[in-house]
Amino acid sequence: MATQLDLEDPRITSTYNDIRSGTSTTDWMILAVAPQLPGQKKDMLSVLGSGSGGLEEFQQQAASFATTGYGYLKHDNKLVFIEIVPEQLSGAQRTVARKYGKQISSVLKDFDTSLTITSGSELLESPVFSPSVDAIVNANRKRAPSETSNTAQSPLFPGKSALSTSSLTSDADLLAEESLRKIKENTQARDRAREDANRKLKAILEQRQVVSLPRENREQQWAKEKETRERQLKDTFKAEYQAFEESTRKDHVLGAWADQMTSDGKFWRRRWIVIQGTSMKVFADGASIKPLATIDLKQASIRDSQDIYYLPYTFTLRDAVGKEHTLHSGDARQHLQTVAAVERNVGRALMT
Repeated sequence: MATQLDLEDPRITSTYNDIRSGTSTTDWMILAVAPQLPGQKKDMLSVLGSGSGGLEEFQQQAASFATTGYGYLKHDNKLVFIEIVPEQLSGAQRTVARKYGKQISSVLKDFDTSLTITSGSELLESPVFSPSVDAIVNANRKRAPSETSNTAQSPLFPGKSALSTSSLTSDADLLAEESLRKIKENTQARDRAREDANRKLKAILEQRQVVSLPRENREQQWAKEKETRERQLKDTFKAEYQAFEESTRKDHVLGAWADQMTSDGKFWRRRWIVIQGTSMKVFADGASIKPLATIDLKQASIRDSQDIYYLPYTFTLRDAVGKEHTLHSGDARQHLQTVAAVERNVGRALMT
C-alpha cells in the first residue's frame, strides 16, 4: 500500500483558496483518495465535492463515507481541517490515513483547529461546532410562546408563574416529533450523499483510467516498433548471407563470441561459435581447433529465452537429440546476426 500521496490536482489549491479568501461563496470541500493505477507509485488525492451550504451540507456529504476522507470547512469565521476515518478500517488502513492526513494538512495548513471523526454524525457533537449557551438561550426566546399562554399563577407564591403540565407534555411531544423528523431527514440525506460520493469517486477513477490509456498505447506501440526493427535487421543479415553465398558459391561463415549456459544451469561460460552451412560449432576460445560441441541444424529448433533468464539477447537451440544449448550475445546487433544465421540455416535445412 502506498504511503505517498499525489497532491497536484489543481482543483485542491483553487478550492482551498476560495474557502480562505472570503470573496467566494464556497465554504467547504471534501477530498478523497483514489487508488493508484498499475505503474504509478502514488495514490491520487482529488476533490470529491465542494459547496456553499456550510456545516449542514458538509455533514450530509461526510455521512456517506465508508473509506477515509478529508475535509476543509469554514464555520463561524473559523477554518477547520477534518479527518474522516471510519471505524471499520483496519489498523494498517488507519495508520495510512493518519500519514495522509499529515501530508494534506501540510498543504492545507491555514486552519484554526483540526479534528478526527468516524462519521459525519459526530460533527454536531464536537465542541468545535456546538452552539454557545447564549445562542441556545436566544433561540429559545425567539421560539418560546408568550408567558401568559404557557404559565399559570403559583398558588403558593402569588404573582409568580408556575409551569403548566399540559405545556410540558406538549413540548415533549414536539421534541419527539422533531427528533424523528431529523433522524429521517439525516438518513435520507446520508443515503443521497453516499450515492453521490460513490458516483463522483467512480468518475474520478474512470477519468484516471482514460488518462493512463495513452501511456499504455505508447508502450504497445514502442514494443511493436522494436519488434519491426529487429525483424527488418534480421532480414537484412539473411539477405547479406544469401548474396555472399550466391557470389562465392560457398557457405557463409559467421564467427562470434557468446556466453553459453552450463548444463547444470548455474554458470555462463565464454565461448567462440562458428556457424557454417547447417552446422554450428562451439569452441572454448578463438584459438581452439577442436570444438567442444557440434550442433547439426538440420533438425534443430530455436526459441527466444530472454523471459526465462531475465537477460536480453538470449536464445536456446534444441538439437536433434533434444539437448538444449542456451547462448547469450553481448549486444543487440551481434544477437540478431547470430539468430539470423541460425534461423536461415535451420529453415533451409528443413526445406531440403
